[in-house]
Amino acid sequence: MSAESHDVESSAPVVRLGSRVRLRNPGMEGEETAVVRSVNDIELFHVSARTPLERALLGRRTGDRVTVHTRGANASFVIVAVDG
Repeated sequence: MSAESHDVESSAPVVRLGSRVRLRNPGMEGEETAVVRSVNDIELFHVSARTPLERALLGRRTGDRVTVHTRGANASFVIVAVDG
C-alpha cells in the first residue's frame, strides 16, 4: 500500500478510527464513503484496522491519494473529505 500527499493545509482533519471518509477513484464516476472502524461492519461500506484500505487511510488527509494492493489488483483513491 502506498500513499501520496498533496499540498493540503496541515489543519485538515486526519483519518483515524471512527472517521467517515469520502473517497473518489480517479478512474470511476461517483464517490464512496468509508467509515473507519475497529471491527468490520458489513451493513455499510465500513472497514477495519485490519483491512488494506483502512491501513492505507489512517493518518492521511483530504487530497491525499492512497493505493491499495489486494489479491492481485490495485485500487487507487483520492480522499475527498474526512469527518471525525
